Amino acid sequence: MQGDESRDAEVFSEGRGNISTQGRIASLRREDKPSKEKLLSQIKARKIRTRHLIEMGGLVVKAEMDHLSSDVLLGALIYAKEQMALHGNLQEAYSKLGEIAFNRYKRGKIKVILRFKEEPDVYIRQKIREIGMKWSFKAKEWHGEVEGLGVLKETVQGLDCNLKTLS
Repeated sequence: MQGDESRDAEVFSEGRGNISTQGRIASLRREDKPSKEKLLSQIKARKIRTRHLIEMGGLVVKAEMDHLSSDVLLGALIYAKEQMALHGNLQEAYSKLGEIAFNRYKRGKIKVILRFKEEPDVYIRQKIREIGMKWSFKAKEWHGEVEGLGVLKETVQGLDCNLKTLS
């Protein structure tokens, strides 16, 4: 035993390393780290889940219930679930009501992109969000669908920006 340890020490001290020991260390390292594909798969799954949660939060805003507490919202959802279990046709009625709301929400909206030369102050950014626009970190611009350009134009009046409407 002692002879083996001293031989390994000599090999490592010369800077060459013991191939079988190095192989075992490398294999342990590979086992400890998830493969690149598995890691990418986990990242993709997390992004999909995050997107889904954001969309669900958007529904609360569209239903104009975002002022309610989490307890009230959860209670309302649980109640709706229980009622759908009791009354089979209720889900279809909810679906029609949702479709009508989505159509009403989209009607009259104008797609807009807004770019600033310099970052606007917190107040302006908040007003832009309230109008219904979102910041794109990737594109470095605000985008969204607004009901009319009047409020948006008033908000950015006097600021160095580029407002573009899309058809």
